[in-house]
Amino acid sequence: MKKIFLIIALFTASFSIAACNNQEKKDSHTHDDGSTHDDHAQDTTSVKQEEFKVDSAKADTAGEHSHDNEEKHSH
Repeated sequence: MKKIFLIIALFTASFSIAACNNQEKKDSHTHDDGSTHDDHAQDTTSVKQEEFKVDSAKADTAGEHSHDNEEKHSH
């Protein structure tokens, strides 16, 4: 009976020690596949917004019109 309690106590102690020493490092992260590595460097470059200019001289194609196949249709 004493052996059973001793075995259970040793198992519990070893499990507790193993669980406490498995802490994640600071400045690291774990991916979905389980791999852990240091954090990525922050991207400090700003993104340049693209600008598009609309040519107001083009004809409005919202009404009825035709394309190369000569079929008339509207959008």
